[in-house]
Amino acid sequence: MPNIPSAQNWRKIVSRGKYPLLFVHELNIGLLNTHRVTGFKTKLTSYARVKGASYLFEPEAQKFILQLRKVLQTDPKKALVWLDNYRAKVKDLFLWISKTDKLIKKIDLSQADLIRLHRQYTKKVETVWWWCYLPFLMDDAITLELSDLLIKLGWPKKELASAIAALTFNPKIALHQQEQAELLKLAAGIKKGGWKKHEKKITQHLYKWGWKNSWCYIQNPLSQNDLRNEIKILVGKNPGRVLIQLKKEQQKRQQVRNKILAQFKSKQLKILADVLAEYAFWHSYKMEEKTKSVYLAKPFLDSLAKSLDLSYWQLIELIPSEIWAKKINRKIIKERLKDSGILMLFGHWQVITGKRLTVLKNKIEKQPKNLKSLNGFVVYPGHAVGKAVFAEEGVNVLKVKINTGDILVTPMTTATMVPLIKKVAGIVTNEGGLLSHAAIIAREFKKPCVVGTQFATKIFKTGDLIKVDAINGIVRKIK
Repeated sequence: MPNIPSAQNWRKIVSRGKYPLLFVHELNIGLLNTHRVTGFKTKLTSYARVKGASYLFEPEAQKFILQLRKVLQTDPKKALVWLDNYRAKVKDLFLWISKTDKLIKKIDLSQADLIRLHRQYTKKVETVWWWCYLPFLMDDAITLELSDLLIKLGWPKKELASAIAALTFNPKIALHQQEQAELLKLAAGIKKGGWKKHEKKITQHLYKWGWKNSWCYIQNPLSQNDLRNEIKILVGKNPGRVLIQLKKEQQKRQQVRNKILAQFKSKQLKILADVLAEYAFWHSYKMEEKTKSVYLAKPFLDSLAKSLDLSYWQLIELIPSEIWAKKINRKIIKERLKDSGILMLFGHWQVITGKRLTVLKNKIEKQPKNLKSLNGFVVYPGHAVGKAVFAEEGVNVLKVKINTGDILVTPMTTATMVPLIKKVAGIVTNEGGLLSHAAIIAREFKKPCVVGTQFATKIFKTGDLIKVDAINGIVRKIK
């Protein structure tokens, strides 16, 4: 094990449970190339993925954030151009997947052909992930710039969180929101005309949104039975009225945002708010796109796995160079299926498994002792008291027992947790900031939410009665 910097040098930015090694490798390569997106001289060269959490090297992160702030001060529109460049790359990836899917359906490809295609796939995917860690750093930069500007304009410090939360509103609809709107329309049609008339639309919905319960390479395709059960629930909730209510909520949030901008009539505030809203939307959207891209590419990945005499789940525990060289060590794959991570120090990286993974975790993560309350960042204001329910990222939400009024406690929310979030009285996360998925979804459903507590999942266990003070950013155990 190399000489690892001490815990205070690492910034824990995300904790979503175990990822397949292939995805961790993609994220690692993406981080190494973040400077290509921005054109900065500062590079992000140190990274750790251990026990389900991602860490950046704090000295590098701070330098990068400082450069982002300079861009936001001098030419904030440049930050929007970066996202345009991302969209071009992700569009290219989806076109490649579509062409390849047609090809493998038409021709029985050899192992050599599949490996050649995998080289192309890897290059396109890794290029898309140059942008993967940008929103985590932009989160800090834009929050600091907006806070300074709002205070300068005379906005009360105590109301900064609610103002910034309002400015994140973006009329664009994320993929999970699109799916819910389409499902509500389908449920409304079934309520009016019956199931028989809508069988074709049900099949079409399943084909289009079959990836919605998945998370990146962890694919859990939506079943016909699960979709029908979801529709049955919506049919009983007056879906037409729910759709109207959703539109009204969107209009209301737009009005609140417009009111703040109109109050100051500041060009700088307007462009910073636009950057914030765009990144807040994109931060969640890009993960949905990633999940959808893997879902569409899975027939190709399944074919490649079969040619190597592997299952899909074994394949995604290999890094690309191992696949291309056909270095298939089943003992190593078995070990990685249990757990694995990556440690990169100043551009040099290695895969970590077994006991070395525990040593790495102990080195870079301090364990809390005897804590009963935690501080975090308020992303949607309010108060909530309820029983804590722990949910790991990537968990099958159908197996999580949660009741109306409970408090969701999780390392970080994902799109698959939306059914849980609809029921809860509040949300508490270890990780995240203003642009995190938890922040976006809390504002969407108006749930009091405190993010970035670091240790919520260690302090609060399922069944604990806890209070969420999403005004002062405090979460504490009552009993």
